[in-house]
Amino acid sequence: MATTIYPDYDGVVYKFATDTWVNIRNASSGSLNVSSNYYVQNSHTTGRGGNTYQIGRYFLEFDTSGINKTISSATLNIHGVTSGTLDVMLFKGSQSGSVVAGDFNEVDGASSAFGASDGSGAGSLTNVSYSGDVTQYSDEITTWSTSGYNEIALSDDAKADIIANDTFNCVLMGFDYDVRDTAPSSATYRTQFYQDAAAATSRDPKLIITEQDNSVFFGTNF
Repeated sequence: MATTIYPDYDGVVYKFATDTWVNIRNASSGSLNVSSNYYVQNSHTTGRGGNTYQIGRYFLEFDTSGINKTISSATLNIHGVTSGTLDVMLFKGSQSGSVVAGDFNEVDGASSAFGASDGSGAGSLTNVSYSGDVTQYSDEITTWSTSGYNEIALSDDAKADIIANDTFNCVLMGFDYDVRDTAPSSATYRTQFYQDAAAATSRDPKLIITEQDNSVFFGTNF
């Protein structure tokens, strides 16, 4: 039987400033949105003040203390809205409790990659030099429904962490730009969704987990 778990905490932390891509991607804090339908955005605009970039990351924490059997399937389900132009990927998060502005860089194991950012891929989380440090919780998500749930199949690492830990902490990031450390040029890409506080239960983010029945039946021969 499937178990549905809603987040205890979730929120988008984003950095939006006129600065270099390198400084923004490796920032220690940003701005916080926890109360509306919002988005993960990777963008770049130019003006008299210089280059302006935005990077957003969506953090979620779920209570998984009741999950202790082998998991046969697990999905993170996020209800889309309005815009779906940015490919995304899910990683292990290192935030804890209520999402705060200082959680911007709380992507578990990503500090070395963020520190190597140069806008042309040197700090990519998929780079062989750093991919062993981060924990990838999904494949790249290349399509995004803006009118229904997006079912993100969770990796074996994610399933193992759900069983092993009382909380499941994850972060959704833009793939082509943030994850790959490729600075966008004069463009805005955005994947939008309902956060927990912004929607009725019918559109809330949720984990759906199916555990295996590990019981063994011993028959009797007559």
